[in-house]
Amino acid sequence: MAASFKQTAAVSAPRVGKKQTPDAAYWSDLEFPVTVKEYGAVSCVDFCPVEPHSFAVTASDRVQIYNARTNKVEKVLTRFKEPARSGRFRGDGELLVAGGDEGLVRVFHLATKTSLRTFTGHTRWSVHATCFSSDKVRVLSASDDKTTRLWDLATGEAVQTLTGHQDYVRSLAVCKSSADLWITGGYDHTVRMWDSRTQESTMTVDHGHPVEAVIMFPHGNMFLSAGGNCVKVWDALGGGRLLATCTNHHKTVTSLAFNSSCTRLLSASLDRHIKVYDVGTYQCVASLTYPSPILSFGVSPSEDVVAVGCADGMLSIQRRKQEDSSAKLALRQRKRRGAANRRYYGRGGDYRPVVADYSVTHRQKEQLKKFDKHLKTFSSTKALDEALKPCYPAEVTIGVIQELIRRGSITEALAGRDEKGLELLLTFLCRWTCEEKYCRVLLDVTTLVIDMYAGVVGQSEKVDRLLQKLLRSVQRETNHQEQLLNTLGSLETLLSAAQSKNSS
Repeated sequence: MAASFKQTAAVSAPRVGKKQTPDAAYWSDLEFPVTVKEYGAVSCVDFCPVEPHSFAVTASDRVQIYNARTNKVEKVLTRFKEPARSGRFRGDGELLVAGGDEGLVRVFHLATKTSLRTFTGHTRWSVHATCFSSDKVRVLSASDDKTTRLWDLATGEAVQTLTGHQDYVRSLAVCKSSADLWITGGYDHTVRMWDSRTQESTMTVDHGHPVEAVIMFPHGNMFLSAGGNCVKVWDALGGGRLLATCTNHHKTVTSLAFNSSCTRLLSASLDRHIKVYDVGTYQCVASLTYPSPILSFGVSPSEDVVAVGCADGMLSIQRRKQEDSSAKLALRQRKRRGAANRRYYGRGGDYRPVVADYSVTHRQKEQLKKFDKHLKTFSSTKALDEALKPCYPAEVTIGVIQELIRRGSITEALAGRDEKGLELLLTFLCRWTCEEKYCRVLLDVTTLVIDMYAGVVGQSEKVDRLLQKLLRSVQRETNHQEQLLNTLGSLETLLSAAQSKNSS
């Protein structure tokens, strides 16, 4: 009985795989996003601190409250005549504060959707940042009039007006452990820490770019600022000392947030990415990608929902994948088994033979590729012509060439080609000869082709053009190799000098 023909194996080059870290696996374990078209650019997303963790989406002239379980709009706040800004919940989830381009600050009671307070006092439009203080009885607002104001929720009056920024104040964050501390970020490149007891700025640091977002750690010992393409970490107890700088984004960073345990920092940018950092080392441990520039985002306190607001008005809502319950899994398995006729014709499929049984195996007919069929009949030229077709990947073509070299018939396969066959061969060589993982094989083939067809130079314009292209590719690769050798020689000289100096 004749032995079966051994099929040609494709050349497999080692690939450097990206290591899947636990953080990357955790933050990528999200379902396919639910996309909602808003009325304008989504400037703010904020999750309610209490269950069921609804989230407020500020876009155009309204603030919409979404149910985090159904992704449906529950309430719509539309008291704004101009675009709304920074709709944020109070700690108990009963009230919501929002600014806007009218220069007003509004406080809403969410159960009745009524406006409880309207604070007036900012002298210019655009109150870009608002929030409640941690004691829940005061409201903070930052405006384009270069001031930050502290409002009494009970009386509706401005308790303090803080000045110090020389340009628009666009970001604001409070300290959860102290109701008297908060920070502001301005377009004058500075971040200021304020104390309501002294009514003065207790610390000022220079970020170097217009500050788009700020955030504080719960204990107030550190704070972060985002502006330009970098996020900077500052030591509040050390007088504003710069601790770390993260520059993983390549466009403006627009929003910052912590996870529920404050062990991970998340930053969003106009480059369409959300980066996740370990707050211990401030190394990027995960990344999420979205189709549009990101203006705002939020993560639910339970970390099971991520809502992202984009500049084109799209709101992306993603939920964490849930484990299938036993009932759902059993139902899915029953459906997968199919109808009664499938069970009838598939009966006995789960039977396992015992020692006394005699098993008869069915040998399937071997299916060969076209180039393998040509190799089986020793048609070297036809095998190479088939493997050079664009429908086959380069790994398969290189495998066929290596098989022809092993058989000693590569010269026969390359010789005697017409203009069309030579064009096909030269096109492949121009594309892959300088590729590092294939160059050892293809350089020898290129040398054989040039030696064989040197006499046809000048007879075909297409062949001449491909030969010139191949020559330029080889010369360019040769120059690169010479530069690398020169660099390697310089490095060896420096390393030798360093070693001799250390030994002496």
